[in-house]
Amino acid sequence: MGARRRGRSDAGYLLVEALAALALSALVLGALVSLTGVLKRAADKAAFGVQEIEVAGRAVHALAGEIRRAAHVRWAAAGPKATRAFVFSGSPDQVTFALLPRQDTGLRAPVAVAYQIAPDGDLLRAEGPIEPDLTGAGDLDLGRVARIPLEGRRLRFAYVGRQTGGGEIVTDVWADPLKMPAAMRIDRLDAAGSIVASLRVPLLIDGESGCAGQTGFCSRAPNSEKPAAAEGAGAAPSASGEPE
Repeated sequence: MGARRRGRSDAGYLLVEALAALALSALVLGALVSLTGVLKRAADKAAFGVQEIEVAGRAVHALAGEIRRAAHVRWAAAGPKATRAFVFSGSPDQVTFALLPRQDTGLRAPVAVAYQIAPDGDLLRAEGPIEPDLTGAGDLDLGRVARIPLEGRRLRFAYVGRQTGGGEIVTDVWADPLKMPAAMRIDRLDAAGSIVASLRVPLLIDGESGCAGQTGFCSRAPNSEKPAAAEGAGAAPSASGEPE
């Protein structure tokens, strides 16, 4: 009888042990399922973040590409050409400049391109032809506005000007209508409005390609000076093909 009692006691102990093991296994499986869900959400969030950065990066790259090709184009006005304002204006959230795209005929016709940072942070773009009789930005007839999403990235514009004695000055507003900036800076801001990254975009209208050989003015070399025209030579042509 004692042996039977010991057998029943042993059998009961093994059953409890099996139940405990099953309970622990269920807890471990539940924890693994929960961890898998957390990792999946983290992976999805990371992938979405990478996608946001790529979208914003493509938008900034397109903007920088057009700014580099900004042309020396002036508004129509009475008086000497040197006293006529350039088609360029800029503020922290807006910039307008001229481009000379090639038409189907092979000729180039000036167009004004305007970028505006919307209140929600997206980038707005519009363009319109610069007719020969236009005297200012108020006369422009801009076409359809395209919205370029920046996926929560906030941008701000700044402008780099050359000083007469050498060096540069950075300003939030380009206020000299008779000069073009040497470069434009695109800043990316955090939620507090602090700069976290900047992209400097030189305007190529002053022979920026000469930077490689350092033979002409280079916006990355503050002390470089524009070479004077040879004696007896005519004025250098602008990007529009007309002497400035």
